[in-house]
Amino acid sequence: AWVPYQFTIPTSAGKISDTTIVDHVDHNVFDVTAANLDDIRNTIQGQFNANGQDFYSNIGWSQPLSANDFTFSLNADGDLVIAPSAALKTWLAANPGLDSQNWRLALKLPTKPLEGKQTVQLTNNASLIGSKNGIEYISKTESYASTFGNELEVRKSVWDAANADRK
Repeated sequence: AWVPYQFTIPTSAGKISDTTIVDHVDHNVFDVTAANLDDIRNTIQGQFNANGQDFYSNIGWSQPLSANDFTFSLNADGDLVIAPSAALKTWLAANPGLDSQNWRLALKLPTKPLEGKQTVQLTNNASLIGSKNGIEYISKTESYASTFGNELEVRKSVWDAANADRK
């Protein structure tokens, strides 16, 4: 299965050409390896729909981005490193007003095969590095996927609201 993610970066983060996204991939769930980086990079499109939700890759909400605009690599920790390609940096240098705009990057990550009936927690953390004033932005998302089909699975959180103790 392929799970869609969208990174949204505000103008306050600084220039696009100076930033790198580091996606701290959970390799217990996601199948991200050096062998499939091009397949993952090729999921970047100006727009795609996944499960009824639209995902976008663009600058200033209107200039579409594609797979050719980024390079992908894995660092020593196995994190997915997403950086602007030389072609995108050249284009941004010729269009400097767009280098400091809001931008979005949407891509899909492949999961490892799910065996039998199981529920997995999909945790994805990412950092934006090299942004304005050296600030690093960190984002985290969690969701669940299940192979149980039409069965109902319920999660419940209980806490004492007066004391804010979650159990």
